[in-house]
Amino acid sequence: PPCGGIMKPEEAVECIRRGDHRVHLSYQHLGVEGATAIAEELKVNQSCTELNLSYNQIGPEGAEMLAEALIQNSTLTSLLIAMNGIQEQGAESLLDAIKQNSHIQKLGLKFNDIEQDTLDRIQEQLTRNVESSQLRSHAML
Repeated sequence: PPCGGIMKPEEAVECIRRGDHRVHLSYQHLGVEGATAIAEELKVNQSCTELNLSYNQIGPEGAEMLAEALIQNSTLTSLLIAMNGIQEQGAESLLDAIKQNSHIQKLGLKFNDIEQDTLDRIQEQLTRNVESSQLRSHAML
């Protein structure tokens, strides 16, 4: 079935599982339950490089679940989670995750009630991750 319209969490997971590199699941009302299911898939997924989960009401707990998954996932480079109410708690978890996973180069966090200092630290880490990725790609030449 095509990925679109409002989906249940298990349907959203299937959209990631089917092997697309870019998966857009914004406005799905997935909540913490959906974020948790998607996080479990991301721990083993080796195809999705860009994931948009914006406007899904995942909150801080959902962000923590995704952060745990990011530590284990070496394929995803871009995660967009704007307008999810992840707050400072969720942002700190994501910051810890991107420190451990330099593959993450883009993290969209607009409108999540996060302190500017935390956003700045996340941006600094993302910049380091991009630089690390560039070094890896040059080493492969």
